This record gives sequence, C-alpha cells and structure tokens, in this order.
Amino acid sequence: MQSPFIITGLAAEARLVAPHQAFCTGANLGSVEPMQVAIQQAGKPCLSFGLAGGLAPDLPAGTIVIADRIRCKAGDYVCD
Repeated sequence: MQSPFIITGLAAEARLVAPHQAFCTGANLGSVEPMQVAIQQAGKPCLSFGLAGGLAPDLPAGTIVIADRIRCKAGDYVCD
C-alpha cells in the first residue's frame, strides 16, 4: 500500500507526520477546495490526523479515537 496523503488541522500536527506528505487546513475553510484537488492529483489514500485535548472528560490521556464519519459545514463524510 502506498503512503497516505495526510490532512491535519494544525501545522504542529503536520510536522509530527513528516516525512509523509501532509496538508494542513487549520480553521481556514477556503483551504478545503485546494486540499481536495491535491488529494485527487496525488491518487493516494487519505488519512485525517489530529491531536485533541479535552475531547471527552471520561477518556484518559493517550486514548486513540478512530472516527466513523467526519462532520463539517459542507456535510457528513463516512470514513473507511
């Protein structure tokens, strides 16, 4: 399997996944369209990666959360 195209919300998260190709969207909704084009051109699987503090008070530090969908203003996207 080829190396995935990784999407992060923060530049610090993108640095954590180096040397893999990463695209940092931040809170900038204007960056979503260029990101989609970059993913299509790369022809690679896509992985969303991020770190969250205080996601849920009942989760201990270091818990790994794997989403089954991504929800944003543009709609819901089912994850594999």
